[in-house]
Amino acid sequence: MSITLPLPLTRIEIDGFRGLRQLALGPLGRVNVLVGGNNSGKTSVLEAISILAKPTQPAAWIDMIRWRDPGGMDESRLHSLRWCFSRSVASFAGPDELKDGSCRFKAEGGFALQQLNVAFHEISGEPSPDERKYAARFRPEIEEQLLDQPWKGGEIVHTVLAKTYDLFFEHPIEYPAFRFWEGLPIRGRQPNVPKDSQRTLELPCEVLAAYSYQGNIRQTSALSAASDLVDAPSLVKLLQQFDPDVRDVVIRSSMGLRPAIYLKHARLGLAPLSIFGDAMRRAVLLASTLSGLPAGGVLLMDEAEAGIHVGAQQRFFAWILQIAKQRQVQVFMTTHSLEALDALLMAMPGEAADDDVVVFQLHRHQAQEPASDQVQVKRFAGDLLHRLRFDRGLDVR
Repeated sequence: MSITLPLPLTRIEIDGFRGLRQLALGPLGRVNVLVGGNNSGKTSVLEAISILAKPTQPAAWIDMIRWRDPGGMDESRLHSLRWCFSRSVASFAGPDELKDGSCRFKAEGGFALQQLNVAFHEISGEPSPDERKYAARFRPEIEEQLLDQPWKGGEIVHTVLAKTYDLFFEHPIEYPAFRFWEGLPIRGRQPNVPKDSQRTLELPCEVLAAYSYQGNIRQTSALSAASDLVDAPSLVKLLQQFDPDVRDVVIRSSMGLRPAIYLKHARLGLAPLSIFGDAMRRAVLLASTLSGLPAGGVLLMDEAEAGIHVGAQQRFFAWILQIAKQRQVQVFMTTHSLEALDALLMAMPGEAADDDVVVFQLHRHQAQEPASDQVQVKRFAGDLLHRLRFDRGLDVR
């Protein structure tokens, strides 16, 4: 008899992160759908959850800022991080001045974290001898640059309050600062944190951005890591909704080179996943990612419907609901599509509980001063959600 775990997150609060101030979401459900107009903060909520899931790892900020900027459009990491912390327009008057910022996250639920305070400081100076030596291993020309210019960088400090009986967390704990310099490779992503605290304060969390399924390495590593966990018949059945001739999913290296994902296909034989459409690639990555998450983990999906044809979305979301419940994984997803939201609601089984699927509508209230903008939240769940959408035709986006 399996033990039903409590949801890792039943309520979250975000204050000072990007444009979110005193934003509270709750009660949260098994699958949480964030809807709203452009620039309402949907993706920012997912980014915030990815940070609070790793309170002992300040370096997680470096990975997070590349979600929405995978091509490196911003000037630098420092530039990207500046915009993660709310501040007034006046504070950007001097672009060359060093900036400070802070934000706060709170959490309730099965996850041990109660509060995470983050302090960000821009710094100027010279990298240490160890940092210079590390950088020279990757860029031999770095020594000359160090002599010719002042260096700018940043420090991120996490202070954590957790609900555990471990004496280590009886009071707020400030973890070692994570420091980086612009133009130098990142040195050491994991601070010197006791392993027990890492296990206690690590919420297993995976992120699927709209473009994640486009890379072979990301796909193959996820499927390989979950090879013993993926429910193969269930995955094949899902893929057959897009192509009925799919028979199996395997990892192969046909020419002895880099491994890749192949589909056993009734007409094509053993065919690489790359020749199939976006829906197939996204479904395979989703399946392996969901299956690789341990019970009590969290999956974050930005633009959940990306690559999935409208006609297949109901079956796609039904599969997500089934696997998330079976594996006791909590899901947060964003969507702009009313069709995708309808498909998700229609995918809910008749016996679904009120907290199986919860919709949060985010709306940014424009104020005269940008710094005082507020994101308002409305929560819809259960029978009320169905009645509003299908009986009254209300657009809950």
